[in-house]
Amino acid sequence: LYTEDWHELETPKPPARIKINAKTRIVVQAYDRVNGSAERRKLAPFRLGFEVFTSKEPPKEPSRWNISFAVLPVNDAVPFVYANGSKSGASGDTVFRFTVTNYVAGADFEEGFLNPSDFGKGEYTLRVFAADYFGNIAVKDIPIEVTE
Repeated sequence: LYTEDWHELETPKPPARIKINAKTRIVVQAYDRVNGSAERRKLAPFRLGFEVFTSKEPPKEPSRWNISFAVLPVNDAVPFVYANGSKSGASGDTVFRFTVTNYVAGADFEEGFLNPSDFGKGEYTLRVFAADYFGNIAVKDIPIEVTE
């Protein structure tokens, strides 16, 4: 999690909640692999998204996939897909870091944030999603607290 101006938020050790009081960027590091491929060969997920919830029945998938590779993004959208620290190449490690608060789908793209003013003060769960082409979905839950 990062502030609007790309400063990393302090993340306390679980079970403590990450406190959010201003626009926040959500960056997800994720990858997919094809069975039988070399360990170092990594592929980008097909879709990524997030949800914030309080209920005991968490969402099974986001209401909107913020990053989708159903249609390849236009060149101008690439900086909206990948966050700092992403790298790829024929040799060495491949690291995919996606800014999932941004929206990117083909030629459509825009910068976005997790905005605490969209929620009331309180405790929430931030759930991030990464899906492959076949619909397999991985999730990670992060406890957050909106303080303003």
